[in-house]
Amino acid sequence: MDLSLFCQSNILYTQESLSRYCLGGYHPVNLGDTFENGRYKIYHKLGWGGYSTVWLAMDNSSVSLPFSSSPRSLDLTLERAGSRSQWVSIKILTANSPTSRELRILDILQTRGGLSSNYIVQLLDTFTHTGPNGAHQCLSFLSCLAHQWPRFLQTIVLTAINSSRKSC
Repeated sequence: MDLSLFCQSNILYTQESLSRYCLGGYHPVNLGDTFENGRYKIYHKLGWGGYSTVWLAMDNSSVSLPFSSSPRSLDLTLERAGSRSQWVSIKILTANSPTSRELRILDILQTRGGLSSNYIVQLLDTFTHTGPNGAHQCLSFLSCLAHQWPRFLQTIVLTAINSSRKSC
């Protein structure tokens, strides 16, 4: 077998530094962890930056879902749970992060409304989580997952058609 066909993985260099998980730094998160009194359950890591990590979570504010690694069993659980649960992304800031400018900007953009508010991430909730490395500000955003793309693309197309009709 020709091993040159496989790409070399630098997984240790493409993730946040473990040394940042210290007092004042990142909050350690495990799959299946819950936040905000069980409202949010973590399912997957989405990414990281200089001052935060971002996680895919289920907002199950009115239902309790068992942690499952099987996407099919998760889909069946969500069908039984009804429409009260939704996918969200949770951004967990480092404990030493200053007050989030991002939060202030999102509040301004969303309260003004207008066309621009349709194209920015929708902030659902903010809360503080205290962990071993300090108190972390957390931002919850509505996630756009693959099963939502058709509706999302339809909205973009309809908006473009309506805009072109108004300009004619």
